[in-house]
Amino acid sequence: MKMKVAEAIVQMLEKEGITHAFGIPGAGINGLYKYMAQSQIQHFTHRHEECCVHAAGGYFRASGNLAVALCTSGPGATNFVTGLYSCNIDSIPVIAITGQGARAQFGKDAFQCVDIVSIAKPVVKWACCLNEPDQVPEKIREGFRLAREGKPGAILLDLPLDV
Repeated sequence: MKMKVAEAIVQMLEKEGITHAFGIPGAGINGLYKYMAQSQIQHFTHRHEECCVHAAGGYFRASGNLAVALCTSGPGATNFVTGLYSCNIDSIPVIAITGQGARAQFGKDAFQCVDIVSIAKPVVKWACCLNEPDQVPEKIREGFRLAREGKPGAILLDLPLDV
């Protein structure tokens, strides 16, 4: 049986040393939550998406360890922007993963389908939409590498529902 991308991402997060995640479950990201519940990653739920990113940044400041911020698509993802900017400008490496609508919905003003990569690019070190399942491992590794190297900063990975 072929492994689901969400399961592979959770395994990669663990291999990268992620022990803590801060987020808000929702339709676009629930696939990741399914496998995270079976992992050793401890999750803290928040009431606003921006708080998730600030909490992940605060966790790094207090512990020196990277954390992940998670949320769903649309307005949830856009609420990440201020936290991403704050972490990035303060050289705090944070991995933000946003859920996204299905790829067929891109560019069609579909419900809660927003181009968060384009919105976030000016305020993060790197932003990428994980459009192809085969590229996910490479892009996850690249995101962690970029978050840590040189001047550390915030990374955004956008995960379409059908990936």
